[in-house]
Amino acid sequence: MQALVRLLFTSRFVAKPDDSLLHELSLTSGRNNSRDEITGTALLSPVQNIVALEGSRRDVSACYNRIVQNESHKDVLLLLCAPIHRRSFHDWTSRLLSVSPSAQVRLDSIITELDVVDPAAHELALGLLHQLSARCTVIPTPRLPS
Repeated sequence: MQALVRLLFTSRFVAKPDDSLLHELSLTSGRNNSRDEITGTALLSPVQNIVALEGSRRDVSACYNRIVQNESHKDVLLLLCAPIHRRSFHDWTSRLLSVSPSAQVRLDSIITELDVVDPAAHELALGLLHQLSARCTVIPTPRLPS
């Protein structure tokens, strides 16, 4: 069994995403992450995306590199890549994060202040992802045959 890592990052879309882009992104990430045994969540908004990936270091790194090279993303910022003993996310979901402009300012502020070296910041970021995930609308990803 390969050692597991968790990678947290933020990014922004180059252009405001429409429903077809979000659907395509959900399909592609669902297919690729299922194939690579990556779990996690992506909270997508017109302003800022927050993503957690969990899996083998090789597969998570490859996924992150694909995102960095994807022309629809900009300002990709790695917050954390750390070994984990167990997964916090048991599957992959893409969620639509709809926030008010004032909430987005607060969210940006929290993200900016995260010190990725500090283990407490890691837990804060993970807690933030779980809290936000609970309040978001899931973008349906069709289940792929095994």
